[in-house]
Amino acid sequence: MKTPREVLLQRHESASDRLDDVRKNALAAAFPPTRDVEPCQPAPVGFWSQFSAIFQFKAQTGIALAAVWIVIFVLKFATDDEARVAMVKAPVSREVMAQVRQQKRFFAELAGLREPRDADRPKSSPPQPHSERHSESMMA
Repeated sequence: MKTPREVLLQRHESASDRLDDVRKNALAAAFPPTRDVEPCQPAPVGFWSQFSAIFQFKAQTGIALAAVWIVIFVLKFATDDEARVAMVKAPVSREVMAQVRQQKRFFAELAGLREPRDADRPKSSPPQPHSERHSESMMA
């Protein structure tokens, strides 16, 4: 004995071709093909393929990026020369150097790097004769 499913499939088997045609016509009417759309490409496989797919860009984008970099380099070199000329023309005075030293000492004291002291240079010990040092080390 046949199942109800088999009976229905046998009865409508002749209509399957006509149903496929109706389905294709309905889809074509709902989604008309356009020539602007590119066909889908399969996803790239592998690390380098994915890396290159991430950084693909249009030619206009590349031209714009190159123009921006050229402007950056031109501005960098134009302002750099003026800064060097300004440094050469303006010598540093002694007062400015004294203020810079004072500021360095102040920051060092704030940071606790060194103790404040009266004299900048430590007093050196008087030189000792080398022969005495040699004799002391020979006795030990």
